[in-house]
Amino acid sequence: MRPHTDQAAVTVNFWITEQSANERPDSGGLVVYAKEQSLDVDWFEQNYNKHDEHMRHQIAVDITSSAAITIPYMENRAVIFRSNLYHQTDEYWFRDDYTGRRLNVTLLFGARGSD
Repeated sequence: MRPHTDQAAVTVNFWITEQSANERPDSGGLVVYAKEQSLDVDWFEQNYNKHDEHMRHQIAVDITSSAAITIPYMENRAVIFRSNLYHQTDEYWFRDDYTGRRLNVTLLFGARGSD
């Protein structure tokens, strides 16, 4: 549940777990920050996803100082946004059984930096 961007132009996230499985209805959604990853720097190529602690710390400080919106979890809700916006899964508490686990489907479209 750390801030990240996706390697696409557009990200579509949607949730398919039934609403009743969410034990804290005000949680479980998606936090989207008003901060975009620079298209000039490819953090993926620079090992961002390989746990470079210094890089992640620098990004986290920059991101958390910007505004964010939390989209609440709702069964069958889709969130569509530019993939180079930093985002992360909100904290969640779902039932811990076969049908109660939080299921998120992510679809990525296009190439970063394309119009």
